Amino acid sequence: MDGILDYFRDMIDENAEMQEWNAKKHLSLYLAGCYDYWLVTLLGEQILLMAPVGDFLVARSKKHMSKIKEITGYETVLCFKELSFYLAQKMMKERMSFIAVDRQMYLPFLALQIRLDMKRKAENVEREKFTPSAQLVFLYMLYSDESAFGLQETAEALGITSMSVLRAMNELKAIGVITEKTAGKTGRKKLYFPIEKSEYFRFGREHIMNPVRKTIYVKRIPEEIKVYRSGLDALALKTIIAEPDHPIFAAYTDEKLFADFKVSNIEGKEEKMSEIQLLYYDAGKLTTDDCVDPITLISTIKNKDERIEIVIEEMMEDKGWYVD
Repeated sequence: MDGILDYFRDMIDENAEMQEWNAKKHLSLYLAGCYDYWLVTLLGEQILLMAPVGDFLVARSKKHMSKIKEITGYETVLCFKELSFYLAQKMMKERMSFIAVDRQMYLPFLALQIRLDMKRKAENVEREKFTPSAQLVFLYMLYSDESAFGLQETAEALGITSMSVLRAMNELKAIGVITEKTAGKTGRKKLYFPIEKSEYFRFGREHIMNPVRKTIYVKRIPEEIKVYRSGLDALALKTIIAEPDHPIFAAYTDEKLFADFKVSNIEGKEEKMSEIQLLYYDAGKLTTDDCVDPITLISTIKNKDERIEIVIEEMMEDKGWYVD
């Protein structure tokens, strides 16, 4: 298929090789006739490209891919000249590898999600941290059960501007964890679709920043300031780990509001006063209880020993997308 080899060489492996594969020597006549086949050498591995002949059905091709891999031992990848957004999303949900030169490439067995407009190789990407708004949007979509997100709706849910959400979405697109589609009667409404949840988190987690911009200690917390349990304090509420020797809270507010109650860090630590973690973003938009959300919680803990790592794993064991 024209352009496929150049695409592989440009996006993944400059030494990629590709040749036609005689399916009739290895497969039944039925399977051999359902697809055109090419054998590709990519990053030192051989994979089998399969271009559907005739009508394409996701469920049927998933069974074919599994059978052909069982027979040949090759990872199988569906190949298309063009691919609808709907089919791309459906195949990603089924973890079916595919390539469409005009749109995207999805190769979960190589842990790659590559957009055509991203001229990068996965192992050489500069691992920049999220901006605060990008991290907020990233976590919001991570916890949500929705499959599509609009700019205005996301902005209203998080209490930030649509422009901030747009910039955040552009960051997330740049690392390959979301795709974009225009919709609506005028074709001007932008919708954003996260990739499969565990891969979304896997690719995004290395960009997660420490959400704490400053830590202060206070004699008491003004009633008008909304705070959430955070750090080891919140972890103790959710697991069997012992409570820290002082309360720890997170707040998204101006430090000036604590001016009448603030003490020095030395005094605060010695007197075991309340520790306030002033955050870069409003974690309250991500939680349903009195604690910050799980990823913000984990990110606020600086020194994680083995004991802490174990209870974090226990806390996150019901999150199928969480990969340590």
